[in-house]
Amino acid sequence: MAKVWEKLKSLKSVLKRLNKEEFLNITEKITKARMDIAQRNTRKQIHELKSITTVKLTDLDNIKNRLWTSTKDLWEQPNQFFLVSRYRQCKRVPLFLMLKE
Repeated sequence: MAKVWEKLKSLKSVLKRLNKEEFLNITEKITKARMDIAQRNTRKQIHELKSITTVKLTDLDNIKNRLWTSTKDLWEQPNQFFLVSRYRQCKRVPLFLMLKE
C-alpha cells in the first residue's frame, strides 16, 4: 500500500509540474502573439507615415517646379502674362499687377 501511495504522490507532483509548465507555455505564446501584433501595427503606422511624407515631399517638389517654371518664364518673356500658383486661384495676372502685390 505504501508503494502505491508513493507512486500516486509522485504522479500528482509530476502532473502539477506539467500543468505549471503548460500554463507557462500558453502564457508565453499569448505574450509572443501580443508582441507580434504590436510590432505589426507599429510597422504599419511607420509605413503609413512614410507614405504621407512621400506625398508631402512630392507636393513640395511640384510647388518648387511650378515656382521655378514661373520665374523662368518671367525672365525669358518679361512682357507676357504668366500663371500664378493655385494659392492665388490660378488666374492669369499681368506682370505689373503681380509686382504691386
